Amino acid sequence: MSGLLMALVVASATAGYLPQPQTTRQAASFARMQRAATKASPLATPRLLALLDSAELRANLSAPLKRVASAELRRRWRAELQVRRLSAGAA
Repeated sequence: MSGLLMALVVASATAGYLPQPQTTRQAASFARMQRAATKASPLATPRLLALLDSAELRANLSAPLKRVASAELRRRWRAELQVRRLSAGAA
């Protein structure tokens, strides 16, 4: 979901009303994207871990994080994204 769309959803929810339910077409489109993402995620993991191990990225991390394994960085990043999703939905 784009940042603008997310902001509109949050703004409408906090204004006392919720967005309209998804149409059948929207639900089908979302389901297709979710299936594609489920397939793509494991294929992208090795590239993400390589990026997290790259000298360029490591040079920009704070000192304590420079010693953290790439798999742990990935786990922490995913946890942070989940918190942000939950926080945005609760706003």
